[in-house]
Amino acid sequence: MGDADPASVSQRIEAWGVDLVPVPPAAATDCAAAYVVYRTRRKADSGKDAPATPLPDFFIGAQAKVMGWTLATGDAARFKTYFPSIRILSP
Repeated sequence: MGDADPASVSQRIEAWGVDLVPVPPAAATDCAAAYVVYRTRRKADSGKDAPATPLPDFFIGAQAKVMGWTLATGDAARFKTYFPSIRILSP
């Protein structure tokens, strides 16, 4: 597993039977809007800056919203905070 070439990683994941779906460009707006809210809240609550690049969960939530998917997560509250319209499946 030392080969980190993106194409070979994708091929290995697909060999497990996982379908890889590209993030639609339309998700960028929802991702950015949610991340601005997160950064503002983090700064107000803790005084700390958030990373400049959105965290993966924001891309995941935005893609679920744009695609109309139900999102399975153990962190339903966080996703509902930033993406209130998505359907959540949580244990």
